[in-house]
Amino acid sequence: MKVIMIILTLIASQITHGKGESNQQNHDLHEHNSHHKSHEPPKPSLNQGKKWQMDEHTRKMFQVMVQRTQTDMTPKMLGEQLNQDLQKLIKGCTMTGQAHDQLHLFLTPFIPAVQALAHDGSAHKLHQVKSALKDYKNYFE
Repeated sequence: MKVIMIILTLIASQITHGKGESNQQNHDLHEHNSHHKSHEPPKPSLNQGKKWQMDEHTRKMFQVMVQRTQTDMTPKMLGEQLNQDLQKLIKGCTMTGQAHDQLHLFLTPFIPAVQALAHDGSAHKLHQVKSALKDYKNYFE
């Protein structure tokens, strides 16, 4: 629920921010965006070259999720378990500030990938989820 509220807040702030822009700025933004082939969401960045510090709950939940990927569960079952883990992560999150914002940049594509894995159990989604969990370690500790 927190993730949905934050995403809605981000969208609302973008809409509000966009009202004050001139037509030229909107045109420039459109041209800039049209040069990009993919529509990837922004990725997390490091904290002045260092990894972001997670709260204990978040750290533990990601350790649980990584461990789950190392079991012999079917991909679909793994997706269902990871989805439950994400719900626990969101419910118990106490993080604030920039580290929390960076975590949301990570979660924005990760949550739909887990949901899709739970839905169809595809090898592609399994690879995407496992790859994201490996990437998590590059930004957070």
